[in-house]
Amino acid sequence: MESLVKLLADSAFLVGTVAFTQFTILVFRTKAKPRWLRRPSAEALTAIAISAMIAIALGLETAGLLSVGLPPILAIVAAPVVYALVTYLFWRGFGCRERLALADGGGSPFGSLAGRQA
Repeated sequence: MESLVKLLADSAFLVGTVAFTQFTILVFRTKAKPRWLRRPSAEALTAIAISAMIAIALGLETAGLLSVGLPPILAIVAAPVVYALVTYLFWRGFGCRERLALADGGGSPFGSLAGRQA
């Protein structure tokens, strides 16, 4: 039971990482972003933070899969597959394609997509 709770907690961190990454992409694509976000140092620090979060999420997910009894090779292969699946479901579920189009067009990507044509 404890190993299942650990896997769920690790998976929750993975979902949070995907959400943070998609949110950050939308913020950086918005034309109305603050001036301090346009600095190369802000972009570099954000890229480092996202890279570290992805690496930690993959490591935690692998550890969680190992804790429920998966063989090491299968856990190492399954963790990126789980990450890709969560990213795909997040992308489709929250309409990220439409939100990126809104951001590129100068609109706010964080509003409701109800009533908009895709």
